[in-house]
Amino acid sequence: MLVLRPYAEGSSDAPWLRIKDGKIVSNGSKKHLALLLSVGDPRGANPVFEHADTAVLREIEKEEREGKAASAHCVISMEPVMLGRHRVVVEDIRGLGKTRLRDILGSEFKTISERQGLSRVNNAGEDVPTYIIPDLEGHASDNMLESLKRSTLSGVWLIDTRSKAVLDEVSGARISRREIKIDTHNPELLGRISERGKHRDY
Repeated sequence: MLVLRPYAEGSSDAPWLRIKDGKIVSNGSKKHLALLLSVGDPRGANPVFEHADTAVLREIEKEEREGKAASAHCVISMEPVMLGRHRVVVEDIRGLGKTRLRDILGSEFKTISERQGLSRVNNAGEDVPTYIIPDLEGHASDNMLESLKRSTLSGVWLIDTRSKAVLDEVSGARISRREIKIDTHNPELLGRISERGKHRDY
C-alpha cells in the first residue's frame, strides 16, 4: 500500500519529500517500479509573473504549510544486475537530486524493515533490528560519452599573468587572455597547452 507520508529533513521549515504515486509496469517478462517523487520547499521564493505589455509584476504569496514544488519520475528495474543492485533511471529535476532521492527511499526502506521485523546477529551474538540502507551511483550514458568524443572542449582560456588588470574602456588596455577550443578525441593536448602556457607566463 502506498502511503503519502511526507519525509521531512529536520525542522518544521525544512523541505518535505514524498512518494506521490507508484505502480508496477510490465514490459513482456520485465517488470519495473515506476515512482512519482515530489518535494515542497517553504524556503523557496514566491512565484512572480510579469505582464508582457505593461511589465507590471504580480507576486503570489505562499499560504501556510505551502512550499515551492518540484516533482520527478523514477523507474527502478525489478531485475537485479547483481545481488542487491538494480538499475534506476531518474528524471533530472533541480531540487530532486541523488541525495534527496536516497533520503526518500531510505525513509521508506526503514519503515518497511521495521514492519517486516528485519534483524541481524551482531558481534556479541545478539539478534538486533536492522534496516535496508539504499545508495545510488551515477552511470554515464554510452551515447553521451560517444557524443563527447566527437565534440570540442570550448571555453579554455589562457590568461596573461604579466598583463595589468585594466578595463577595455581605459586607453592603452590590452588583451590579457585568449580562448581556444580543443577536440575531445585528443585530450592530451590540454596538458601540452598547459605546459606551454606556464613557460610563457599564461
